[in-house]
Amino acid sequence: MREKGNHIVAQPGTRIELEPDVDLRIVASAGKVLLEPLPGAGGPNPACAATGMRTDDSSEDAQSVSRVMTYGKFRFADFGDLTWNKSYRLFCPNNLVGQVDAYVITHHGISMDLAAAGMWEWGVSSAPPAEVSGLSPRVALLSAGEDFVGRVSNAEALERVRHSPGLEDI
Repeated sequence: MREKGNHIVAQPGTRIELEPDVDLRIVASAGKVLLEPLPGAGGPNPACAATGMRTDDSSEDAQSVSRVMTYGKFRFADFGDLTWNKSYRLFCPNNLVGQVDAYVITHHGISMDLAAAGMWEWGVSSAPPAEVSGLSPRVALLSAGEDFVGRVSNAEALERVRHSPGLEDI
């Protein structure tokens, strides 16, 4: 199938046109992040002061393919399991992604408390303040099974998303 199709190795900055009005941009992949802002993005992100770096993570999660899709004026972000520091580099000191209408909460809404987690786990926490503030989503989607939702419903990450200015619903 790969030989018959159009195989693309996703790299940050790759633009994939799916339909005439649908634009897909890769913002992180293979442990690397976008270096130049997407159209309309690039301004300073005041939430960087409340974010800070954490432990670097070289696991599979840090290799996540993260993307922003635009359909007309609608913008959608799904960063998969992108880790804290990779996200930080996308949003600090400047927001290279810009705002979106819909956002899939990274890492299934998992928050790690350093006292309860090892250093590695602390680095994989989801929805850093700079990411949530930078995206300013109207709607956030939590990708998790029913048994998982109860465990993360009061998590720090979800609280950050819930208090995001302009958020209409999760």
